[in-house]
Formats: sequence, structure tokens, C-alpha cells
Amino acid sequence: MENVPRDDGDAAVQSTPLVDGSQKPTSPEWIGGTRANALKSPASRHPRTKRSSDSPHADSRPPSRTERGVTQRPSSPQRVAANRRNAMRSSGPRSPEGRAAVARNAIKHGLLASSVVSPSLEGSEGRAAFDEQHQRLRKVLKPVGELEDMLVSDMAVNWYQLGRARRFESAVIEQRITMITGATELQHDWGLDMHRQGIGTPGPRTLAGIGYLLEGLISVRVHVMEHGQLKDEHHQWLQAHCNWKDGPIPVENTSPETLKRQLLSALDKDLEVHRSLYELVDKREWQNVAVRRERCALPPAAELDRLVRYESMRRRNFYRAYEQFERLQRQRLGEYVPPPARLDLGP
Repeated sequence: MENVPRDDGDAAVQSTPLVDGSQKPTSPEWIGGTRANALKSPASRHPRTKRSSDSPHADSRPPSRTERGVTQRPSSPQRVAANRRNAMRSSGPRSPEGRAAVARNAIKHGLLASSVVSPSLEGSEGRAAFDEQHQRLRKVLKPVGELEDMLVSDMAVNWYQLGRARRFESAVIEQRITMITGATELQHDWGLDMHRQGIGTPGPRTLAGIGYLLEGLISVRVHVMEHGQLKDEHHQWLQAHCNWKDGPIPVENTSPETLKRQLLSALDKDLEVHRSLYELVDKREWQNVAVRRERCALPPAAELDRLVRYESMRRRNFYRAYEQFERLQRQRLGEYVPPPARLDLGP
């Protein structure tokens, strides 16, 4: 019975024995000793087998809904609304520890902030401010790639240190104002202590001198209120500092109550005069202090020169990084960016 080859891919190839004992195929698929059409793809040789992947486990997975011809229906409006309501119920961490743990999720790492912010000078508030500023720059500029990210970090560092220069200027001005105010108050207290020790002549032209005279008048008045008369030392003090050369002197027919009234009246007049003088001199001195404080609106020449050079350097570095970042973005978007012009002034 004649052997008829099968039509499927498993058909045997006919061969003819050769002289050396090997087999020569006689199938039409072999032409000139080469196999032309037998080397077909596995799919052509096995049309009933459809593989979706070269993985050895591709046939073991269950077919998807798309492979089975099942069309996925879109979600209904009710389901979408329910999902949104469920999402709104999520409030994130509720405990302070949990909120503190996720508060810095947007920050990639804190190495940059730790190298820029001084812990002893600016503390945790300065680090948080720098991180927030860095993230705002990243959100606005949207860097792509390591180089653009480095340029954004460079911009954040220079801008933060530019703010440090402003704080330095404010601190220098505040220090000068505080020194002027403190020196005025210290001078008044020092002069008052000197007069109490009997050093110097208290006069009605300084706050220290008038303050010393007011203290003495109040002390004498308290003694008169209690005893109704003056001590010899009180009388000498009043004659030396308050011109009491013709003050109330007790006479024979003067009653103690009348003498007390006369002394208190004279002391009250002197107190009123010296209090008015004190207010006038105090107002004049603080006006001078205000003028000196206004003159401190700018730092000293040496500090101002350092400040201007520092701010110029930081601004120049910031805009240089921004220009380089802009060039990289334009190149990434396919625009032609000419090389920067460089002027060499060297020999």
C-alpha cells in the first residue's frame, strides 16, 4: 500500500538512500540540497497553537477577558460617585506622630538642607523653610534628569542664602539701634549712681542730675511728713542743691503744724519744678536718641560693602544656574540653542 504523506506539519519527509549510507530527502521542500520552505516559523508549522509570549509559562496562565472576547463595560455613574465618596472619607494619618511622619513625604532627602541651614543659627524652622522653598522651585520648574535637578538645587541654595544676607542686614541695624538705646539708659543710671556717691555736681540739665534732685526732695518730704521739721543735713542739702538760702526757718511764735505746712508747701513747689524739668529733658534726650536711631537705618560702611558683594555673588549664581537650566529645557524640547557667547580678555 502506497504511503501518502499527511498534509499537516507533522508529515514525514521522504528520503532516498545514498551510496555512503546516508539518506537524501526527496521531498519537494528540499531544492538543490537545501531546505527552502521547511524552515518555517513554529506558528506556520503548528497553526493550531497560538502563543502570546516566548515565556515557558505563557500557556499556563488563564486567558484574559480581552483574549476571551469579553468586552469590559465602563463603570456606572453610581459606582464612580461611590468611589469618590469613599476617597473623601480618607483623612490620612490622625495622630500627631503619623502626621509628623508623612509631613516630609514630598522631600526626596534632607542632605541638601542639612548642608545649607545652620542648626545653631536657624534651627528646625530654617530647615523647614528651605525645604519648602526647594519644593516650590521644583514644582514650578519641573526638572527632568539629574543635571536639571542639580541646577534647581543650586538655585534654591543661592536664593536661601540671599535671604540670609537680608537677615544679616536687619541684625546689624537692630544691633546698632539697641546699642544706642542701651547706652543712653546706661549713661543715665551711671550718672545717677555717681551723684548718689557724692561724685560730681547734679545739675538741672541732665536726666541723672534731675533724677538725683527728685530723689533727695522726696526723701526730705517723707521726713517732714513724719517729724514735722528738717534735719540740719537736710537744710544743708537744700541750700546746696535747691537754693534754699531763704527757706522756711522756724521762729519762736510758729506752731509745729504751721511750720510743717510751710515746709511741705515749699518742698511741693520744688518737686513740681523738677518734675517739669525732668519731663522736658527726657523728651529732648529721647528725640536725640530717635535721630541717632534713624541714622542707623543703613549698616556701617565696612558691613555694607561686604553685604553688597555677598548679595551680588548670590544673585549672579542664582541667575547663572537659571539660565543654564533654561538652556537644558529648551534643548530637551528639541529647540536649537546656540552656544553661549564667551569673551576672553586674557593675553
